[in-house]
Parts: sequence; structure tokens; C-alpha cells
Amino acid sequence: MNIFHCPEHAKEIKEILEQSELTTLIRPNVLERDIEKAVSDAMRYGIRSVAALPPQAEKVCEALAGTGIRTTCVYDMLSGAISRPEATTHSVMKLAELGVDEFDFMISLPELAAGNYEGVAAHWKQYADLVHARGRKLFATLEKGFFDDAAVTAFCGLAAKAGADGVRTVTGCQDLSGINGGRVTIHDVCLMRKVLPENMDVKASGGTDYMYLEDAHALLACGAASVDLGDCALSQLAAIGYEKEA
Repeated sequence: MNIFHCPEHAKEIKEILEQSELTTLIRPNVLERDIEKAVSDAMRYGIRSVAALPPQAEKVCEALAGTGIRTTCVYDMLSGAISRPEATTHSVMKLAELGVDEFDFMISLPELAAGNYEGVAAHWKQYADLVHARGRKLFATLEKGFFDDAAVTAFCGLAAKAGADGVRTVTGCQDLSGINGGRVTIHDVCLMRKVLPENMDVKASGGTDYMYLEDAHALLACGAASVDLGDCALSQLAAIGYEKEA
């Protein structure tokens, strides 16, 4: 595998960024200037989408309006463990109507702890139906670091049954929730791509603060439809002097 440089690898870098999601806002201490920088970085480099938590998603969506860059809301960090379903439903409806493009929902920990796998699927389906009715997408987050391959395979089946548009490997919000779902691996992406229907995508996420462009390239080559990028990749882009074509 090549180490990416500019200008010789500009085409490959552009293709990676067009399949990437910027996750620098997925943390608890987000300020207004952080949102402005994330939007600026996405526009500067041509990154496909910017991910945000529910409190910041509206501002991100407004700032990206007309740019062609998508907004993703990484939602419900504890999946109902601390939030009321009616409050979550209201918030999802509002954000979908405002223009948030994608919603990433963590696996329902209460239903999982109770061994209610049908409840896991129903949790995802409830919100999938809400966002689909508004022309948006839902990705089911698996927190794969907690589970073996057999469980991940089963959860992919539940996500498909729920009508999700794809799966996200890991929430990637340990600083906020205290939940460490692990880091995405090539094995994870290959497994999920193998067991999911062709019409469902895999989002490679988790540990992306330490992910370089070369890592992203490898995950996309294994079948991921998109990959999360953070500060590490932004530093690399600046260091090699990459700029989006005008």
C-alpha cells in the first residue's frame, strides 16, 4: 500500500473524502467555533458528510445548507437507558424535517440486556419508519467491540429486518457515554459486508481519531460505503498540502 502524497495521490484522496464522514464534533464539549471549523474543513477538503450529536445537529445542518455536504446525527447514546422514547421521537422528527440526512442509532441496550432481540429490531424499526417517511436514512449502530462474530451476524440480520439502510460499526462516543465499543477493523467490515443484503451499507467507524487516509482506503476497499475521519486525517491532509479542486 502507498503512503499518500500530493499531488501524485490527489485522485485517490478525493475519492476517499467523497466517501468519508467527519466526526470531530462527536464529543461532549463542542463549542460554536468547533462547529464552524468542522463545516469549514468539510468544505475545504470535499468531505461527504459531517456527523454531530443531537444538540449540535441543527446548527450543523443549517451551516451546511446549499453546500451539498450531508449532515448525520449520531443519536441516543444510551439507546433509551436515560432518554424517554417520546422525547427521542420528537427530536428525530424535528431534525429530519430540518434537513438532517442520516441518523445513526445505537443498539438498544435495555432490550439487549433483557434478551429481547425482537425488541432490538423494533427499536431500530420505530426510528427507521420515522426518518424514511421524511426521506432520510437510518443506520443501526452495533457497538461491535462488545460482541463476537456470531452476535454481530445476528444483529446485522435484525438491522435488515428493521428496514435500516445500513449499519455503523461503533458509535465512537466513549468520552460522552463511557461506552467503548472498540475500534473498527478490516475483519469487522468484511464480516458485515458478507452477511448484509447488498442494498445495505456499512459505515466504518470507531477509533477514527487515529485513522489515517491509508486506513480509510483499506476499509473502503473491503466494502465499507463510508468511513469516519477525525483530527488525525485532517492533520495529514494539511501536512501533505491537499486542497479540493476548485
